Amino acid sequence: MLETFSIRAVELIETAKNLVKINSQTSDVETVSTFYLLLSMFNANDTICHFLLNELDITQDDLYKSYNELTIKESPQKVFSKEFETLVLNATNLAKEVKSEYVYDEHLFYVMLEDKNTLGTQTLINLNINIEQLKQDISDIFNFCEEQLFIVDKVELKEPSYLINLSKQIPLHSYIERKDYINQVIYILSKRQKNNPLLIGQAGVGKTALITALTKLIDIDIYELDLGCLIAGTKYRGEMEEKLTDAIKYVINKNAILFIDEVHNIVGAGSNDGSLDAANIIKPYLSKGKLKLIAATTLDEYYKYIEKDKALTRRFQTIFIDEPSKEETLDILKGIKQNYIDFYHIDISDELLENITDLCDNFILNKTFPDKAIDVLDETLSRYKYEKKDLKSLVKEVINSHQGITIPTINELLNYNLYYNEFKTLYLRKIKPINILKNLGIVSVDKSFNKGLFQKDLNKVFGLKKENFLELDLNDYLNSESITNLIGSSKGYVGYSEGGILYNHLLKYPFSIIYLKNFDNTNSYLKTFFNNLFKKDYIIDPHSRYVYLKNTLFILEKTELKHKVGFITNNETNTLNSDLIITTKIEESNELFNNLLKKGIIIEGFKNLSITDQINIYYQALLKPIGKYQITNLKTLESINTN
Repeated sequence: MLETFSIRAVELIETAKNLVKINSQTSDVETVSTFYLLLSMFNANDTICHFLLNELDITQDDLYKSYNELTIKESPQKVFSKEFETLVLNATNLAKEVKSEYVYDEHLFYVMLEDKNTLGTQTLINLNINIEQLKQDISDIFNFCEEQLFIVDKVELKEPSYLINLSKQIPLHSYIERKDYINQVIYILSKRQKNNPLLIGQAGVGKTALITALTKLIDIDIYELDLGCLIAGTKYRGEMEEKLTDAIKYVINKNAILFIDEVHNIVGAGSNDGSLDAANIIKPYLSKGKLKLIAATTLDEYYKYIEKDKALTRRFQTIFIDEPSKEETLDILKGIKQNYIDFYHIDISDELLENITDLCDNFILNKTFPDKAIDVLDETLSRYKYEKKDLKSLVKEVINSHQGITIPTINELLNYNLYYNEFKTLYLRKIKPINILKNLGIVSVDKSFNKGLFQKDLNKVFGLKKENFLELDLNDYLNSESITNLIGSSKGYVGYSEGGILYNHLLKYPFSIIYLKNFDNTNSYLKTFFNNLFKKDYIIDPHSRYVYLKNTLFILEKTELKHKVGFITNNETNTLNSDLIITTKIEESNELFNNLLKKGIIIEGFKNLSITDQINIYYQALLKPIGKYQITNLKTLESINTN
């Protein structure tokens, strides 16, 4: 009876018999009913039964409890119950219908659900489980209606033009391993089920480079699917599906691996009335393990497209690729610099690479390491071929072009005649950043502050446009719920996909001026939100995106001010947690002092100041000529007197 059953299916039936013996209380042999087969499949982690019921948070205790509540049970007359024998016969017939060589656990589970009178199905119904939905899930995953797709004739197929054999490609540069990501991919590819890795990470963290490196470490060819070429030229319904099927059959025939970059693009690709999209064509091959697929996408697209398709998500094992740190990026640059030396015939020093990583870390916040550092290195060397300038100067020019702004030198800033010269010390935070600062500053102004003149100053110093300036009247956000307009709605709520005004602006313009009008009149909930915001150098929005604040200047318009413009005083910090109140290590304090010494500036009593005053004096001192200085009690720019 079990001649056509797979080894795993026979093992599940044997386990069901053993469970009967363990649970037998009435006689030596109790009938093996479909309940014990259900229990056997549930206890096996590699079955579709376990996978689907586990997603519904069903436990073994739930199954036993539901079973014991049933009043009708099989009498112990023979080893297998009649319904069990019928189930085995139906599973055999189903396997034949879908052209499967053997009977697998999915066939057993599906035909069990087909008969609602079996003890196994009744146990699930008693737990209020939607049987039809379970059947639909199994049908979607294993595509019983289209099982013939799995039959791939072992004939020599022509390689489609939209498949690129990455194993034969020469990498642009060496791959520097970090965090054992390649081994994680190899382990997943070696699994029996869910052996399809899905790489998720921000653009530029090295997902594609990882796969390129993988091709040189394994003996299996990896083909990349060019989705643009796949869709191009498909005029009639079914053409895209046919081309994709040909590509899949070719990869299977070659015992190769398929790689799809930007896999979110396959959801809906080619779909129209009466046709399938690319994702639904691929699913059946993945569910049976006929096709091994590596996919890559960004975090935003994963949540927007992939996660919504539960049947597609179940096929993958996710690997989250983190952005490398500045130190890791420096190691990557050192590892690949020989490729650029050979290409440009220019010597590259480690000092130049350190300068690039530091500047990218401080100024280019809307892109990720290592991609942004590699881009700056590449463009710097490209410019050097034509301009023959100092490499460090060229790095700064490239950084400025990537930001869309200009960064003046300290001397250039000194020579600017601005409407609001008081802001020069704040502008220095952009020119000479230090790690202990969370943002560019928090400034209090009154209603006489002229925003138009201030924007002219910003344009003169940094070439900043009006688009970088965001004005928010907090009187428009009077209740606690209105904060969602600023930061975006949580997942599952209206407006989640659109994001918030504040977070979207900071993502689009990393160097931003946030003008908060009527700050002192706003509600306590919103004021607490901003007070917490001022303490952070980054925040994470509802879409899990990092929003950096290091290059953000906050201006708070208040109705009453003792000082019209300038740094927040210690008295004001009782009601506002300023970014200037920072705890720091002694080493960081020494770094500020030593930086002044290198410039030839000595300040008496500098180390006796609080870190808040140290930062203020440090930036004021950068604007002074070489010499000795003494601090007065006022601790303002004018109060530092040359000895």
